[in-house]
Amino acid sequence: MNARTLIILSLSLSLFVVSPALSAEPSHRDTYVQGVIAILRQHAAHIRMLATIDFKYSHNLVRHVSALEDSFGLLGPMDWHAARAVSLQENDGNHPLMDTEAFESLARDCQKSIKTLHQSAIHRIEGGTAEPVLEALDKVQSKCNHCHGLLGGAAPDVWGNGVPDQPVVP
Repeated sequence: MNARTLIILSLSLSLFVVSPALSAEPSHRDTYVQGVIAILRQHAAHIRMLATIDFKYSHNLVRHVSALEDSFGLLGPMDWHAARAVSLQENDGNHPLMDTEAFESLARDCQKSIKTLHQSAIHRIEGGTAEPVLEALDKVQSKCNHCHGLLGGAAPDVWGNGVPDQPVVP
């Protein structure tokens, strides 16, 4: 073998060894989605805290609920969000596709749950109890988990497999 052949062979082998490591890196999309999921989890954790503990910042409960709802929008409108998940599911090929009617029903249920969460947060800061807020938040999270579960591995685990949300303390 001449020197040129050895160099080409060496470079080819190094690319073969390096390329799996490069492909293991998350895409920009995955990095972004995981960032939005972290934001959603933080708002959920703060909603739980603000609903159950009365202190200086408790009045921000409704703001965190609004921010949670707005943060869902960072992934696009619900129909776009689900269309992307269904597209991923089609690529997966291991799960039956969700039909449009079922999706529309699930999306409406999720939106109703978010509105209920918002109303219960307003009621809480006006002197109500924490339980309706916590129940509404649990319902929103279970709606997300249910729909994502129907999509198999095509949709990310937003709420951490039922791990209780905890605010991140810097």
